[in-house]
Formats: sequence, structure tokens, C-alpha cells
Amino acid sequence: MLLSSRLSPSSSSLMVMRRWKAYAALAKRPYPPVPAAIVNAVASSQTSKWSGSRTSVRTGLIARKLGMLTEWDSRNVMLPLTALQIPNCQVIQVKTEESDGYTALQVGAGDQKLKRTTFPEQGHFNRWGVEPKRTVMEFRVTPDALVPVGHKLDVRHFVPGQYVDVTGTSKGKGFAGAM
Repeated sequence: MLLSSRLSPSSSSLMVMRRWKAYAALAKRPYPPVPAAIVNAVASSQTSKWSGSRTSVRTGLIARKLGMLTEWDSRNVMLPLTALQIPNCQVIQVKTEESDGYTALQVGAGDQKLKRTTFPEQGHFNRWGVEPKRTVMEFRVTPDALVPVGHKLDVRHFVPGQYVDVTGTSKGKGFAGAM
């Protein structure tokens, strides 16, 4: 740590001590408890049964990141956890080899007011008999992993211990200027 000429050693050590006390206070701060909804969702997901093969590709979910949590295991190792919200995720359309040439599921999440959707979107949602959704994505799946239109997807869709791929969009920080 470099000290400026204007600071006496005693004032710099006081500043370092204040920082250390602030860090110590942060370390002793109790972590927020895991919300009951997350605990219940994980507990109920352990009862789900998946009858597909190990090579089958299942549909994904659309989620929103709520924040980060911390969990400590039995050996006092900190595990970072990401809390996600799955806002009314539902299958909108099923695409099959016969009709579309490939197998996929169109999934929507987050309710949207009818007046905020375009006319073509309204026709699409009405055709499949689902409520308008804010976000719509398509996931390629294998034929044995197709689920019916209108099926609600939640945390029980995944098997405990299953690896997942996560894709997201970071917050834009703007143009930072020349380096």
C-alpha cells in the first residue's frame, strides 16, 4: 500500500483499520435465508421421474436471475448459489418432423397484456390456446422429449444432479471510451 506525503502513518493505519473493521463486519453479517419457495421447489423436484434415455435432449426453461445466495457445506466450504425465478413457463407450440422438418418446442414465459402484443402474436397465441407471453424461445428436443401444448414447466422438469447450460444477457455498461 502506497502512502501519500500528506498522510501521516497514524492516519493511514487508522484508515486501514477502518477498512478492516468494515470487512470484518461484512464477514460476520448473517446471510439471508433461502426463500421457502426455492426450498419447496427443490424438495418437490426430487420426486420427479424421468423416463427418457440418457441421450435424449429435453426442453429448456426461461428464467430470470433474482440474485446470488451463499450456502456452506459440512466442511465449511462456501458454495455460491444463483436464485432464479421461472415466471409461468409454458409450452406454446410443438414442432415435429412431419409438419416442420425438425423437432422442437416453443416455450413462453412471463404473462403479457393482450393489448401489448402485436396482431400476428395474438393470432399465434390464440391458435395454440395459450395466454400471451412476454418472452418466447424455441428449444430443439429429441422426439421422445416432446410435451403437449399448454404444459407448464417448472423446477420439477429437471432431475437432481443434472447438468444444465445457462445462457444470459449481461447488463450493458455503455461505451467506456478509449483505453
